[in-house]
Formats: sequence, structure tokens, C-alpha cells
Amino acid sequence: MEIFRVSKDAYGQETLIGVSWDLLWWFIAAALLFIVAHIIYKLLFAPKADGAAISGEDGEAVSKT
Repeated sequence: MEIFRVSKDAYGQETLIGVSWDLLWWFIAAALLFIVAHIIYKLLFAPKADGAAISGEDGEAVSKT
């Protein structure tokens, strides 16, 4: 599998003309794996939040009750 596609220009130097589309599925799989791992972490290991505190006029946190 050719990762980078190159060509020679008029001066004989190699020029990058593209990247292999075969790698696209690896990046999609890595992104999905990251999202699933993040969801599992949030569900199982992240500390539970009680909700955001409501602030009063002077900026101090006020209880919701």
C-alpha cells in the first residue's frame, strides 16, 4: 500500500500529489473507538455532578432548595 502519492515536476523534484484513501477507514475507526471509550469513561468512572450552582446577585453560590 502506497501511503503518499508523489510525482516528478518539470525540474525533476518529487512533489506530493495525494494521500492514499485506504487510510481513511483507519482514521474513522480510531475516531469511533475514541468516542466509545469516552462514553464508557463518562458512564463508569467520571465523578457524578449534582448540577450547577445558581449564583445570587453578589456572585456567591446559592442553594437550589
